[in-house]
Amino acid sequence: MRFLGRYIRMGKAASTVHSLAKPQDLAPRTQTTFDAIRLLAAFGVLVSHHFLVAGRPQPSLGSYGELGPLCVFVFFAISGYFIAGSWSGDPDITRYWTKRGLRILPALFVTVVLTVFVIGPIATALETSEYFADSRTWRYLRNALLVFGIEYDLPGVFVGRLSSYVNLSLWSLPVELAMYAVLSIAAFYLPSRTRLAFPVLAVVSGLLWYVSPDPSGYALSNAFGLGATFFTGATIHAYGLLPRITSAVALSAAGVLALGAFLTVEIGRPILWAALPILVLGFGSRPSRLGAAVARRGDISYGVYLWAFPIQQVFVGTGGFFVSMVLAIMVTALAGLLSMRLIEGPALALRPGTGPRGGEAIPPQTPSKAA
Repeated sequence: MRFLGRYIRMGKAASTVHSLAKPQDLAPRTQTTFDAIRLLAAFGVLVSHHFLVAGRPQPSLGSYGELGPLCVFVFFAISGYFIAGSWSGDPDITRYWTKRGLRILPALFVTVVLTVFVIGPIATALETSEYFADSRTWRYLRNALLVFGIEYDLPGVFVGRLSSYVNLSLWSLPVELAMYAVLSIAAFYLPSRTRLAFPVLAVVSGLLWYVSPDPSGYALSNAFGLGATFFTGATIHAYGLLPRITSAVALSAAGVLALGAFLTVEIGRPILWAALPILVLGFGSRPSRLGAAVARRGDISYGVYLWAFPIQQVFVGTGGFFVSMVLAIMVTALAGLLSMRLIEGPALALRPGTGPRGGEAIPPQTPSKAA
């Protein structure tokens, strides 16, 4: 409690003293490609997981491992940049955590509750009374808070399938929450050295990932890699580097990443967390027709990410592998759209802040500037 009190006091003090790069002029969402990249990453996770639920090996990209976790790295690269921008635009601890909570928790809460009370009773092999009498059913509800770890199974649900997980995608959300906490602690406790703290955190996380024994999967080792990627994105914001990521620089990062896929895991890991944020943020900040089209319809990537796995479990085996995948994609896209319109959008409208996207700055990029 003493630590928490000091943390809050420091957060209030930091609202007047901070050293991140000042917010840059905001580009409208329709002039960037970030929403499209997020959506492609979310469906990339779905495609990868569909191999898993169908009992097939997930697509692998050489030293980078499976496609699903790699797409999660894309999310963290973007998140690191924007969360640093959110704090830079409004360095207040209360508003910071209010924004983070409104972004993550409402849609997660609805997903968890509907999974327990709608999908669970329909999909379980148990009698309904047995299902609700089992303590695992009620423990699953703790997933909505993220602070008690993640429960992946519900009693009798999807038993006999090649994978009995109810929602494997939730593994990354506690890691995301931890990144928010580490960033806020660095900003609040080191207000004059935050710019230095972010690259240090990226390197330390990268080193921990480098020495982690597990090269793939959803184990703790991947959390270090996600942390390195997240804080590389935060570093790019803190030092105002995004306008310097020209098309040539982004394409060079893509080339290095392509080469790294053919190298060993030990070499591929540092290449991934260093080069991926440059590629993703470089192209994400630029306008594109796809980016404009996706942005006009709203960012449904989070809803897609939350709902994909349980929906895939419902449809797997229906009409064969590819038919079930297409059905899962269509239904998940609808679920993501409903989540964005009915839950996420209204929740985000409650966020405190003075500017669009809660102070998350996007330097405007044009083709002439990027050349």
